[in-house]
Amino acid sequence: MLVAAAIIAVGWAFIAVRTSVLTLFLALFSALVLDPVVELAQRRLKLGRSMAAVVVVLGTVALAIVAALVLLSPFINGIKRMDCRFTPTSVPDL
Repeated sequence: MLVAAAIIAVGWAFIAVRTSVLTLFLALFSALVLDPVVELAQRRLKLGRSMAAVVVVLGTVALAIVAALVLLSPFINGIKRMDCRFTPTSVPDL
């Protein structure tokens, strides 16, 4: 009975901190993935490690913003050109 209670308590603890664990996992994963890029920037740009990390992170954010703009632009243009003559105006028209 005590073992079952301990297992339930540990399970509940994992559920209670799942957001923190996910954040920690994502931070560790991104640090491991970006480490070679930071080392390359450190060598090529002759910067300290912290400054090279800032450059890499800002570059990654800028790349994500550009990718989002490139991907969202056709979607927004399609919505603007959508023909509304044939869309239902009320629920019974559906």
